[in-house]
Amino acid sequence: MAVYDQRLREMNFGAFEGCTYEELKDNSLYRSWIDNPSTVTPPDGETWAQFDERLRSFLSDLGRAAEDTFVQAAISEKKAEAITNR
Repeated sequence: MAVYDQRLREMNFGAFEGCTYEELKDNSLYRSWIDNPSTVTPPDGETWAQFDERLRSFLSDLGRAAEDTFVQAAISEKKAEAITNR
């Protein structure tokens, strides 16, 4: 089963999007961002905190879904066991 969720998209690099290293290597803001991505944000881009929150939200939901699936499977197994033991 494939999972498609917008929260799994890559970080929004804003003005740096689509640029090559050669185009950005002399840009001081780019260099600062490379050195400190959690504190420096690309112009018009996503902050590290926003990116982190988006991914954590997905992982949290995934964890809850996995727990629900396990519980449902366990309940189904018990139902099947109860039916076959009648």
